[in-house]
Amino acid sequence: MTRDVASAALLLGVLAGVDPRDEATLKQPQPVPNYMLALNSSGLHGAKLGIPRRLFGNSTYMASVNSAFEEALGVMRALGA
Repeated sequence: MTRDVASAALLLGVLAGVDPRDEATLKQPQPVPNYMLALNSSGLHGAKLGIPRRLFGNSTYMASVNSAFEEALGVMRALGA
């Protein structure tokens, strides 16, 4: 839905609010937090990640998904996770 984390945080701020036509959102806490304030380059430092390896298959299609996933894990490790 977005190209980067900052855009995702901005979008979440818009989508997270109450919609009077959607009963599921009526009990959401208000005001909606400013998710942009949570963005920082050391946010993953010391974080432990749970990796659900059993969910990933070994089909040809999944090989490219697994490769992209491993690449993303490498980025998170480089950021301190």
